Amino acid sequence: ALLGRPPCHNSALSTEDYHTLSLVMSDPLTEVRAAFLKKLSHTIRHFQVLQHSPRAAKYAAMLFLTGGDPDDGNKDTALRILQQFVSSSRKAAAAAAAATAAQRGEGGTVMQEHPEFMLPYALHLLAHHPDFPTPQEAEEDEERLAPFVYMLQFGVEALLLAPGGAPAPAAAATVATMLHTVRRAVDASQPPLTDNIRMLSEL
Repeated sequence: ALLGRPPCHNSALSTEDYHTLSLVMSDPLTEVRAAFLKKLSHTIRHFQVLQHSPRAAKYAAMLFLTGGDPDDGNKDTALRILQQFVSSSRKAAAAAAAATAAQRGEGGTVMQEHPEFMLPYALHLLAHHPDFPTPQEAEEDEERLAPFVYMLQFGVEALLLAPGGAPAPAAAATVATMLHTVRRAVDASQPPLTDNIRMLSEL
């Protein structure tokens, strides 16, 4: 229902609603997760067409949770959506840099235009997932972190590897910069889970 809202209202999506919406990726029914992926794909593409890069990244971050999906079909679909998002975002960022260079004689883009901007959102969603272990629980049993490692790896690999599997060296530096920034940030939501976010960014 939340993804059915008119696009102009998505900026008013509360943090709590954002968390709840992302958990549809963990619904017990494969068909529900598949249907949600389809809607999510349309939403991401909609914001990209409108050149609302931060909003597109916010929804693309939900795809990280598919790393824990037991259905290979859903994983393949989510990976394709992620790769399309990454590819189109990089092209849009390059075009923006070229346009800036032509107008002002200097190139450059802001981080919000790059696909790596979905990383803070993804780390936030994983840190606030109801199954995420506390630092004490993770220290006592490292296996409790394993599902979240898979989810994080699933999304990060889409950033670091081109669709054909070739490495994207420039992306590695951008990912590292973003993770460094996140480690220094404080979770502004309630309850704040800064320790969880920093734990994830260090994995």
